This record gives sequence, C-alpha cells and structure tokens, in this order.
Amino acid sequence: MKQYIGTKVIMAEPMTMVEAQKVLGREIKPATVEEDGYLVEYKDGYKSWSPKSVFDNAYKPYNNFIDRLCVERDELDDRLTKLNEALCKDGFREKVGDYQYKLMRLQSQSMDKYLNALEYRMKGMGIKIPTSNSN
Repeated sequence: MKQYIGTKVIMAEPMTMVEAQKVLGREIKPATVEEDGYLVEYKDGYKSWSPKSVFDNAYKPYNNFIDRLCVERDELDDRLTKLNEALCKDGFREKVGDYQYKLMRLQSQSMDKYLNALEYRMKGMGIKIPTSNSN
C-alpha cells in the first residue's frame, strides 16, 4: 500500500465515546468506554467520533487567521528541523549526490527565511514565539 497525506477542514467538539454514541445514535467500535475524544463533522455532513490521541495527532485548531498562522509556523519549523537533521547525517551527501544536496541546502535556507517571515508577523501581532527546533 502507498502512504497518503490529506488535509481536511472539519468541525469537532470534545466528547467521550459514550456521549458520541448518544449523539450519533449508533454504537462505536472499538474504543474504551470512557475514552476522551471528539465528535467530528465533515463538510459533507458525515459525523463520526475520534479518540483524543488520534484526533490531536491529525488536527490542529484554527478559529481565525492567527491560529492558522501559529499552526503554519509550527509545521514549517518541524519540517525544517527534519530537513536540517537529514542534511547533517553522516554520509547523507554521498547518498543523495552533490546536486540534490545543494538543492536541499537551498531549500533549507528558503524555509528558514519563510520561518523568519512568519515569526516577524507573529511578533508584530504580539504573539509569543515558541522556541524553534530548527536553529
């Protein structure tokens, strides 16, 4: 099987599985009876329940552009950190070749500038910047 990454915009409300079963009018399997989670509603109106750990790993809240800006910054910082870690691994340059290595360094520099731009915007709005992983 191939691996896929998707992005969905959903509505969600914190709710235990038991509460979600009452709202949905059906039994949910498998899950722990009192496990915390979220009632999830998709754009097409379909509703389901997601355990908290699964939900938190897949979705980040954004009620407004400031929330979205913070999520964007955190996701970029995570990707930049992973790229920089790869670039620093022993033998990585030999594995990908000089040309790809140079392009990946350029990508890292560009991502760093992008991260800085997001952080300047956040500072300008008085938003506290989390400690960066990529530096």
